[in-house]
Order: sequence, then C-alpha cells, then structure tokens
Amino acid sequence: VSRVMVEELRDVVGVVREEPSERVGPQFGRLDDHAVEVEDEDADRDRGSSGKWSVIVPDPVCSGNVRPIKRFQPNMNRTIAVQRLRDRLRAGGHTVGSWMQIPHASVAEIMGRAGYDWVAVDLEHGSIGVHQLPDLFRALELGDTLPLARLAYGDPRDAKAALDAGAGGVIVPMVESAVQIQAIREGCRWPPAGSRGVGFSRANLFGKHFEAYRDEAQAPLLVAMIEHVRALAELDAILGVEGLDAVLIGPYDLSASMGLTARLDHPDLRSAVERIRLEAGRRGVASGLHVVAPSQEELERRIEEGHRFLAYSTDASFLWHAAERTPSTR
Repeated sequence: VSRVMVEELRDVVGVVREEPSERVGPQFGRLDDHAVEVEDEDADRDRGSSGKWSVIVPDPVCSGNVRPIKRFQPNMNRTIAVQRLRDRLRAGGHTVGSWMQIPHASVAEIMGRAGYDWVAVDLEHGSIGVHQLPDLFRALELGDTLPLARLAYGDPRDAKAALDAGAGGVIVPMVESAVQIQAIREGCRWPPAGSRGVGFSRANLFGKHFEAYRDEAQAPLLVAMIEHVRALAELDAILGVEGLDAVLIGPYDLSASMGLTARLDHPDLRSAVERIRLEAGRRGVASGLHVVAPSQEELERRIEEGHRFLAYSTDASFLWHAAERTPSTR
C-alpha cells in the first residue's frame, strides 16, 4: 500500500500497522497487495470491541490489472458487550447509556460515537418503527456501542422483533408485576432457556452466525422500567425475577401516576425513587433512572447517590438544548 494511503488512514483512525496480505489470505487480493490493520484509539475495550479494522488495499504501483479492494470489518461483539456490562454491574459499578427517538442512521452514528456504553432505540415514544431498527443498530455498532431497544409495549412479540433485528437486549416499559417481566424474559430467550421463536434474522446474519447466536439468544440483556405507582406494591417480586439485569426508573410516568406530573423535585417522588434504589440494592439488582434533561451535573449527582444503570438524555433533547437561540441574540 502506498505511504500516502497509510498516512491518510493514520490521520483518520489512529495507529496503523502494515502486514503482508498472506496473513489475511490471497482470496482478498494479489499477493503483492498489502493488508493494513487499523487500530481505533477511541475504541473502548470494556464495551466488547478490539478496536481493530482490517483494510486490504492493492499496491497502486503493482503490475497488471488489479481491482481496488477495501474491506472494513468492525468488530462489534454483542455477546461480549452484554457480558462485560453485566460483570460491571455485578461488581457494583455503574453504566451510562443514552436514548434515541429520531429515526435516522446519521443520528445513530453520532450517538454511537458519543462514548456511551449503550444506546436504547425508543419504540414507545417517537416515530421509530421496527423496520428501521437494522439500519439504526448498524450505525450504533460502528461506534462499538451496544444497541438496546425500549419496547413499545410489554409484549413478548415486541421483544422478539427487536432482538431479531440485532438488539443486545430490551428495556421493558411500564412493568407492574413479576408475571409481566417473566413473560418478556421467556419471549426474549431461545429454547431451552425460553420460548422465543428460532430462525434466521439480522441478529445472526441470516443464518451465517447461527451457532454463535444460539448462545447469545439464551440470555439477552433484560431491564424493567418502574414507571407507575402500582409497581411499588409489587417491587420485591419484580426484583426477584431470575435474569433481570436492572431496573430503570421513568421519572415522568412515575410522577404522573402519583398525581405529580413532571414535579421531579417533589418529596414524595424523591422518596419513591430512593425506595426503589435501596430495595434493588438489597436484592443485588442494579437500579437507575433516566436523566432526561442534558445536565452533566445531574448525571454525576445521580451516580454519587448510588444509581448504577443510567440513561442520559435523548438525541432530540441534546439537539434542541444545543440549538435553541438565546434571548440575548434576538
């Protein structure tokens, strides 16, 4: 590969190491081509990525008619990413993700490169449809960010569709009973762990990675949203469900169910949030909440309070907070 091309790659993605193409295989090009292995210095190894990309480019000065070949291969591994997230939570650590409501792959690509452990694509609010999930998930994976899906309803059929599209797990809205989250858990897992239908889909590259996906499909990430005052009466049973990875408090819906819509500083709401956090901690389940307004100070405060599974704002909130014109410029 030419020195100019190597330098251009280095400028874009970081460290570059050249290797003879015999290391990659002659099926990708002539033996006088070169393979370039690119290491992305921004990749987060804790999120299940090696950060390495394979690039095969023919030497432009070699003889003969050679068709240029470029093969970029991002190493997003959902199974590893989910397991590392679980290990971090079980060790008492915290995880911060974000939320997507705008159905555009460019937005997903930006969010995937923003440094979050995961991004939940919101099927409940906004206008994202199941048919749009594959492209949004692909864009998130380019940044080595684990794609999750916040389901539209607490229905196992919704979970199946999102997981088949390539979600690493699901966030279930309005969980009010242990029976409800147990049904979702069964609908998320392939047999023998559950009852989800088995088949070729984007999640297993339409059968190419079927065997590898069989293990992943035994236990996708499972998060229950506590968003209604009725869930508080069933909280102990919900937290006792096997396979539940975390609970996420939805402050707006929870406040509304208490007759305190959007009064997020009301003592009764704050007391309910603290109760959920403490009871979850006693049961060994990570708890957290959605910090909707983009405030780093609020996020840090919630982490200091002991919340461990946190969603930080949304793509739309980031946009309008940054885009809004100040009165002094009018």
